[in-house]
Order: sequence, then C-alpha cells, then structure tokens
Amino acid sequence: MSDSDSDNSGSESDVKPQKGAKGDTKRKAAAPKGKATKASTKAASKTKAKRAKKDPDAPKKPQTAFILFSNAHRDEVKSKNPSASFGETGKLLGEAWADASAEEKEKYQKQADAAKKDYEKVKAAYDSKNGGKSAKKAAPKKATKKEESESESGSDSDE
Repeated sequence: MSDSDSDNSGSESDVKPQKGAKGDTKRKAAAPKGKATKASTKAASKTKAKRAKKDPDAPKKPQTAFILFSNAHRDEVKSKNPSASFGETGKLLGEAWADASAEEKEKYQKQADAAKKDYEKVKAAYDSKNGGKSAKKAAPKKATKKEESESESGSDSDE
C-alpha cells in the first residue's frame, strides 16, 4: 500500500467527485422537486385505486362569484390583451376581481347564491331519485393490498 492510499480514511466509493470532474459524467440528474420519476410513476400507478366514474345525469355544481365575474369580463380582458396566454388571462382576471368594488362583487355574489339555491334543489331531487346516494358514495370501496394483508395477518402493528 502506498502513502497516498493510506491517507484516505474511507473507501473510494465514499469519495464524491468534485463538480466538473471527468468521472462525474455518468451521474444522473435528480428529478426536479415535485416531479415523479418513471420508476415512482409505475409503482404508484399499480397501487392506485381507480376513481369511480361520475354520473353524467348528476347536476353540475354552481359557479362561484369569481367565475361569474370572469365569464362576464373575459372578452374585455382579451380585447385589451390579445397576445395574453390562457394563464396570463386568468391572472389579469384575478387582478380585476381583486380591484373590483364591493358593490360589483356583491352583484356577482348574489347571482352565485341564487345559483347555489337552485343547485341544492336540483341535487335534492336527484338524490331522492337515486336512493339518496350520489355517484361518489354509491361506489363500493376497494380494499388495497396493504389492507388485505393486514386483515389476513390479523396484526395491528404500525409500520
């Protein structure tokens, strides 16, 4: 063993190459925060339960005051900013809503409240027609593999 080898306190695998080192080209870049890798996506898709399908006859939820305001002002915002993207248009509509007077907001809030009352009536009629169960509640819960294995083993250990 030479003197240079004896100076290392750890093995060669413990030593990380410095940035820009020639041997550093084989390292894979870490996935950006919030982004899933192919391996994690495949694993998640195998264990993820399928969502119950929505009933196409179910009543749609009412629009909020902001959505009513946005629909009323979208053409105006687009005409003033023809090159604005979808996201930029939404941002401009949000700023317009924030700058709107209390009276104008109240006008749209009254419309939203009326739409909500109508929705509740239609929803109650829909629920009574369907036995009081909405589409989400009607779907039976499917047991996951973890729940199945825990019920078979009968153990209550925390993992």
